Amino acid sequence: MTVSVIDGQLKVVLTETETVRFNIDRVFFDKSDLGAAKGLSCLLKTAAAKANFISAATRFLIELYPVISGGCEIWYIPDQNDRTRVRRRSLYELKTSECLMSVCEMLYSNPKTRYLKSAVYCKNGKYRLEVTGLAPTDHGRLLSNFADRVLKSVERAKTVEHWQCVCPKNAIAVIGAALCRKKD
Repeated sequence: MTVSVIDGQLKVVLTETETVRFNIDRVFFDKSDLGAAKGLSCLLKTAAAKANFISAATRFLIELYPVISGGCEIWYIPDQNDRTRVRRRSLYELKTSECLMSVCEMLYSNPKTRYLKSAVYCKNGKYRLEVTGLAPTDHGRLLSNFADRVLKSVERAKTVEHWQCVCPKNAIAVIGAALCRKKD
């Protein structure tokens, strides 16, 4: 088994023997076969562990290609329409700059949340952090440990209009990288 991660997608190349062992050969004949579905799921777990592949997706598009020498090539592509685990856009209000820095440091330390689309706004010593694509577990941790409240989508327009934008792009990465720099 050869495993690689290319552009956020997991590519697995199996020999003919491995294809039979994981029951992947059944997929070519019957797509609804439960044994094949279990084999694809088991293969995903095994290959992801082997390649240290981490994805927030709970659903994957799977592409199978037979290889002339026997075996097959399988691509696991995270489903971009998978909205079951990821919150669309959240706006958090934080009382202090220390809370803002702690949140950015926490999110930056996790490779899954490091480069999420984010922005920071400031007004009267309070901060608002806008994040797109945050998983519910991180949302809960952020809300219980740092944020005073989560604002409704109506508040986003008010924030953009009346608050000063401190960091318009990649706020988590920019602030987190500044806080996590190694000192020589």
